[in-house]
Amino acid sequence: MITAQQFDDIIDAISTTADGLRKICSEAGTDPKEFYRHISKYTDDCQRYARAKEAQAQVIFDNMRTVAADGSSDFVTDADGNEKFQSEHVQRSKLIVETDKWVLAKLKPKVYGDKIEQTNTNINIDAGSSHAEIAEKLGADVADEIFAKLLK
Repeated sequence: MITAQQFDDIIDAISTTADGLRKICSEAGTDPKEFYRHISKYTDDCQRYARAKEAQAQVIFDNMRTVAADGSSDFVTDADGNEKFQSEHVQRSKLIVETDKWVLAKLKPKVYGDKIEQTNTNINIDAGSSHAEIAEKLGADVADEIFAKLLK
């Protein structure tokens, strides 16, 4: 059973860090299963959790921008005073940003998810349409495929 203090600590950590629930619950002395059982029983706490996840999305976004803009470790000075490019640091920063982008797309797909555009084009093809008519509407490859199937 989660105490009120544990729940408050978990909600505070969710809304102020990018840490996952497993780590947050562990630090609060409980586990995610117990946390999920708790919010499934108490509607008000479930709503607090939802608001905390909204806040966490903003924290992740802010963190992502900070990581992307931080070039302080991109170069290091060796013993001879020469600056060397640290590609490992840059690659890790890219990985962090890409991971955060993926997490944001899952947390708030309408805001951070990929925009999917669908168009619906009604194309009428009659049973008596010629190859040329179908090719004009759908392309020659599609027309060839349709006629090949019809002629089998």
